[in-house]
Amino acid sequence: MNLLYQKIAFAITLLFLAQSQSVSQQHGSAKDSINDLIKDWDKSDTTSVNILNRLAFDNYYRNPEASLKYAFAARSLADSLHYNKGFAEAYRQIGLGFWALADMASSIHYFFNGLRIAQANKLRQVEANILGNIGMAYNGMNNPREGLKFLNEARQKQQDLKNEVREASVLNNIGDSYFALKEFSNAMAAYSRALEISLKTEYSIGVTTNTRNVGNVFEARKAYDSALRNYQKSLMLATSIGDNRGIILSNKSIASVYFKLKKIDLAEQHALVALKAAEKANLRSFMRDSYKMLYEINEAEGKLSDSYRYLRLYSLYLDSVQNMQVVSEVAAQRVGFETQKKQNEIYLLKKDAELQNQKLTATWVILFLLLGLLGLAIRYYKIQRRTNELLSEKNSEIETQRDSLEVKSGQLAEAHQKIMVANERLVELNEEKNNLIGIVAHDLKSPLNQICGIIEVMRLTTNGMTAEQKEYNALIEDSSNRLKKMISKILDVNAIESKTLNITLEEINVTELLSKIVDGFSIHSAKKDITITMEFDNAVTINSDRNYATEIFENLMSNAVKYSPLGKQVTVKLKKNSDHVRIEFIDEGPGISEGDKKKLFSKYHKLTAKPTAGEDSTGLGLSIVKKYTDALGGRVSCESEVGAGCNFIVEFQL
Repeated sequence: MNLLYQKIAFAITLLFLAQSQSVSQQHGSAKDSINDLIKDWDKSDTTSVNILNRLAFDNYYRNPEASLKYAFAARSLADSLHYNKGFAEAYRQIGLGFWALADMASSIHYFFNGLRIAQANKLRQVEANILGNIGMAYNGMNNPREGLKFLNEARQKQQDLKNEVREASVLNNIGDSYFALKEFSNAMAAYSRALEISLKTEYSIGVTTNTRNVGNVFEARKAYDSALRNYQKSLMLATSIGDNRGIILSNKSIASVYFKLKKIDLAEQHALVALKAAEKANLRSFMRDSYKMLYEINEAEGKLSDSYRYLRLYSLYLDSVQNMQVVSEVAAQRVGFETQKKQNEIYLLKKDAELQNQKLTATWVILFLLLGLLGLAIRYYKIQRRTNELLSEKNSEIETQRDSLEVKSGQLAEAHQKIMVANERLVELNEEKNNLIGIVAHDLKSPLNQICGIIEVMRLTTNGMTAEQKEYNALIEDSSNRLKKMISKILDVNAIESKTLNITLEEINVTELLSKIVDGFSIHSAKKDITITMEFDNAVTINSDRNYATEIFENLMSNAVKYSPLGKQVTVKLKKNSDHVRIEFIDEGPGISEGDKKKLFSKYHKLTAKPTAGEDSTGLGLSIVKKYTDALGGRVSCESEVGAGCNFIVEFQL
């Protein structure tokens, strides 16, 4: 009686932990607790196998990878216990996990293995379930005719077993087969019957699924209002019971109808909800479908960049089951299943004949085994004695190595202390360096300002000066201005490293700010015959520091013009996305080599590429851009290939 209570308590505890894991995606601690319980439980008990299979089933939609771990663990444990029902069910759960990952070849393989075990052991319910799963997999491989064969057989077996919930599930898949074949009347009949059974048995998932599927038929018949009503009802039901798959499919279906009704904004909203839910649950086939829909929506809106991005993502997730190799593998699985079935029948006939011969030879086998065991016992005694001698030697070696490790550990601790002292000294030296740079730069600014003032006076009183003197005066003025800019940048870098930036946040109209900055470079660009193109979203605002943001944009705009050859084009883009703002400065210059990319934002690093009109470069501009962007909570990056220009990208969160 005590053992029975222990088993009941174990099952309740394990199911509670499983439920906790289902509620949260962050399920590491719950899973560890489950594994610890199973590890400590009596391995001769099949309860662990059943619960592992249940965990696999509960997770195959929301977390296929976790589902596969549970299913493989269930298979291994069931095999060791010779628990045929749990063994067949584990193969079914593995097949479902691979189906959720859109790996149809692996899915079919494990389904057929499970079916062989179920049929060999007369496990009628497991057999009926797997037949339905195989039909579902054929539907997923765009072979609904073959799927119907298995599904109709599965439905008949579920009816024989009087399992109405399973029958409703099979009817849903039968409806999917007819829908794929465009036999909409048959599809509607199957879905309606499945919905009727689901309502009768209070099968919530079935109600949600078949309500949505009835909407699919209405949509196919272009009865969009009826379709929307069913989809929205399905979405509400799925949300109320936490059915993540239902939420994804309902949003995708709603988006499809709105797209057909030319309500593009609403279509995009629901498609994005479906995509985020699919990405969160890592449901690849649903991610693929959402990418395809978003590609079509953005193409209809004329958003070619976003359309191309979603098309590329859709291409990456194309279902592998559509290639000929996988179809061939699935066909081989089917042939293998039929062949194995025949071989099993032949095997049973031979087994009876062999049994008589085995009885005649059993006595001799037992005698030889006893002699063999005696020999093994003698051999074991000798091996054990030699093993003990070797263990004694190894223990001595371990003691010696432990003493050596203790000495090395002391040496490492001493070396670590020295490194800590050296690091503290380096920090002090770096602070002294920053202070020295600041002092020198400030001391240089005063005489330099005086020089600039004298030059300004000389420029205003040019009467009597020769042309050569005027030229020298202009050169001195240009050099002084360059030196002032260099000192300003050095002071900027020093302020950044000293962490003395004074950031004042305010709402900035980025559209207006970028327009003013681009206008400021119109003269310089005109001298180089460079065309500046602006692609801005209207009235884009961010909460940031205006001065530092201006410095970032001016540096990147200056570089784009500076490194562009004569007669080329510079493009400045401003795009507002759902959660961030993206600014791009694109030039047609020489591009950046892989070597330069590694040190692109380092201080005093000058690129291999040179300004195209002899402009000056301090090697500090990009370093300042990086530091300011980080300080403002943004991100800066560069996309470039040698000979193909550069695209500097700045992103700020909204």
